[in-house]
Amino acid sequence: VAAPAWPPPHRWRSPRRHWRFTQAVAPVNSWPNTYSTHRVVNPERCSNDWPDAIPSCVTGCIAGHCVHSKTSVLCCLDMVQQRIALFGTSADPPTRGHQALLEQLLHRYDRVATWASDNPMKQHGAPLSVRAMLLKALVGQLSSPNLELTQDLSSPFTMETLHRAHQRWPQHTLVFVVGSDLAAQIPHWKQADQWLSQCHMAIAPRQGWPLTAMALADLTRCGASVEVLDVEIPASASSEQRRAPQPEQVPSAVWPLQLAHNLYGLNTT
Repeated sequence: VAAPAWPPPHRWRSPRRHWRFTQAVAPVNSWPNTYSTHRVVNPERCSNDWPDAIPSCVTGCIAGHCVHSKTSVLCCLDMVQQRIALFGTSADPPTRGHQALLEQLLHRYDRVATWASDNPMKQHGAPLSVRAMLLKALVGQLSSPNLELTQDLSSPFTMETLHRAHQRWPQHTLVFVVGSDLAAQIPHWKQADQWLSQCHMAIAPRQGWPLTAMALADLTRCGASVEVLDVEIPASASSEQRRAPQPEQVPSAVWPLQLAHNLYGLNTT
């Protein structure tokens, strides 16, 4: 039997915004798309909120009324709802602890966004631009299509960061991630009572910084929706690496940059 003649692909007007794609989670199953007479091979990531005006995307996923359609093991991430982990850090410098947390977040969320930021409650050992460069090296080392350095989200104040994130991903569920060492401080951050009640929060336990019941109660009292992640981040503190840098406590892609830029008392001589 001859293969069906598929209709010509949709011609997009140029320019159009680039879409992100990901591999299907379970290609052996199918998920019914309410906009199509066929089924899409991607049960866990696809949703029925695709714009009705779009007949199909460049991968062949169906997103509109089509009599004939192709199925694909790819899915357009910008067209479906996802859980995105937001992890800002001083990255002063990034340590094996940062690396471990990012790896764990990649296993738990559809996408992870990270950035280097200034903390008004700390004195930093390197300028923000340098710390962003170090974090970029770590992101490159992890080499995951679902991990992105989003330096444009950086702000000393969480409320501003979350506002920018919601503007960037209005259709997605955003989860603000912090380490357990910061849990008790958060209710005292700028305008915390205004943004805590409007965001999902995940707390990653760090070795040496136990999460107390009082800290959790304070966050809940401020209206926060809190999830404690089932992870334990190694006791690898940036403050210790500023005082006495140790290559085994710093990601392999970051250490050469610290040497090259003579950071934290290091030099190449």
